[in-house]
Amino acid sequence: MMKDKRLWTALITPMKEDGRIDYKSLEYLIRIQEKAGNGILLIGSTGEGLALSDKEKRDVVEFSSSLDPDVPLMVGVGGMNAAIQESWIHHCNSLNVDAFLLVTPLYAKPGPKGQTAWFKRLLNASDKPCMIYNIPSRTGIDLTTEVVEALKQHPNFWSIKEASGKLSSYQQFRRRAPETPLFSGDDALVAFFKPAGCAGLVSVAANVWPEETALYVE
Repeated sequence: MMKDKRLWTALITPMKEDGRIDYKSLEYLIRIQEKAGNGILLIGSTGEGLALSDKEKRDVVEFSSSLDPDVPLMVGVGGMNAAIQESWIHHCNSLNVDAFLLVTPLYAKPGPKGQTAWFKRLLNASDKPCMIYNIPSRTGIDLTTEVVEALKQHPNFWSIKEASGKLSSYQQFRRRAPETPLFSGDDALVAFFKPAGCAGLVSVAANVWPEETALYVE
């Protein structure tokens, strides 16, 4: 079921006015995504992984996992310290989650060898399929085709989320790894990626329009 999902919602973490997580609203948001049949990405929308404390991230994933929704859960993994992200993956391996989203390292801007070492370490730590995330506007560095070439045979490397905003990057990944599913990370670009073999969308619009966005992707 997990690998058949064409739409994943990068779910926001709702907050109360005092900054605490609003778990009642979080359950509501999960249930409306479940009703629409959309996969759910936790701690993966813009800024979530940096804005939340480690305890808050654990609490969000543990709470969401305990709800046992009838749609798959993916958990965001990203930062600058590989050991911390490796530990986060080990923790989430024991929970009721189905996949991980692995983003390129932040700020350091490693080249192909550094990126490959980063992703291999995280892929090796995972017990779940992993989507690798290219978003240079946030991380400062493009995921390179050499990295994709080096990783494409790893058993935990499932797919790529392409959010560079460049169709050329998408096409290069498709040529280097034709068997790897590619997902658009931009709602507005999925229609342009589709003729090039797009597998689906990781969406922010689906937070507001879960059923409508699912229909759009179909």
